[in-house]
Amino acid sequence: KLVLPFVDPRVGAVAGEQIISKEGGAAKGEGLYWRLEGKLKEAESRLGSVIGADGSMYSIRKELYPNFRAKAIVMDDFIISTSVITRGYKLEYAPDAHSYEGASKNMWIEFRRKARIFAGSAGSISLVLKLLLKPFVFKLILHKFIRWFSPFLLITLFISNIFLISYGLFYKAILVAQCIFYGLSIVGLAIELSGMPHSRLTYFPLYFTMTNVAEVYGLIGMIAGRYKPAWKKLR
Repeated sequence: KLVLPFVDPRVGAVAGEQIISKEGGAAKGEGLYWRLEGKLKEAESRLGSVIGADGSMYSIRKELYPNFRAKAIVMDDFIISTSVITRGYKLEYAPDAHSYEGASKNMWIEFRRKARIFAGSAGSISLVLKLLLKPFVFKLILHKFIRWFSPFLLITLFISNIFLISYGLFYKAILVAQCIFYGLSIVGLAIELSGMPHSRLTYFPLYFTMTNVAEVYGLIGMIAGRYKPAWKKLR
């Protein structure tokens, strides 16, 4: 199923779908993330090419495999899979080609994993700038860039909202909603540390906030040179 799309000579690489097991402390959040990621890739594939493949399940034509050697931490699966797009080929999505991976055992392991992933994302930005010249630039911005910069957008939103509360009830309501959301994430953190079971009311705010904090942590780690190119499995 992962190679069937190569019947079309325009297809240079194929991205499969990763499925997260239902066991593990971060299973609910990761499972939701990958389901949404799959829907997004389906939509992108119908419009031409998907933006990137997950390293656990993708294939590429042998003659198109780039001479790629990472000297610093980067998202090699993203760089390698999207390289076919810069050469005029399609990166196709195969939703029936599955890889299976266990979820992180707890939120702390998931935090460290996401921090490393974002460090690789930050290290890859200069390598994907050439994609901005392609007609699918908007897919790249919507799928990757907004996600990469979301922590800074959220900080800007919160701070600007504070200065706008005197301009009407709408801004006050938005600020209150943000405070409630982040308050629930703090409650979720306390529940996580205590080892008690989560409810969705606290779990998803915690997972969302943890993801964005991990991105900032990963960026700092990348700048400080704490990460090596080789992937290290977190346990």
